[in-house]
Amino acid sequence: MSITYELTKDDGVALMKYLWQRPERRQKERKENDTIAVAFAIVVWMLVSRAASNLALLIALGVGLYLLQALPQLRERRGKRWVNSEGFQQWLGGRTVSLEENGLRVASSRGERLIYWGTISEAIETESHLFLPFGLLEVVVIPHRAFETDESRSAFLAEVNARQAATQATKPVSHEEEIV
Repeated sequence: MSITYELTKDDGVALMKYLWQRPERRQKERKENDTIAVAFAIVVWMLVSRAASNLALLIALGVGLYLLQALPQLRERRGKRWVNSEGFQQWLGGRTVSLEENGLRVASSRGERLIYWGTISEAIETESHLFLPFGLLEVVVIPHRAFETDESRSAFLAEVNARQAATQATKPVSHEEEIV
């Protein structure tokens, strides 16, 4: 089974939204935001504390809370700039994705790659896209428009899930895992 489609800027925006919503990404971002906000609040408190300690603490807390709210918006703006950059333009264009015995073959104008079934962690479907994450930071993005019908999309997704699950089931058990 193969599908061919074009990736557009809208697909890039969907990818950015998907990446920012992943639980591990949100947890990491939350820790980074907390650290930055606390560090900045401490510096502000140290600078202002000589004037009036209660006022300095209130100012520092206010600045910290503002940063906690503003940092995600700054990151989102950075993501939008990336979508409009030249580097992103290389990501756009035609793709052919084929289901093969050993994995998912993705071909584009930049080259061809076989992604083994065992490296795909899960198939995630949103309202407009399928996301097939593999490795640490890589994702195959397939827009729903790549499929002629909802049934063909469901069949493709079922096949991906079946092959990925079969690979997971045949993985050897490591000595660190407990067999129940």
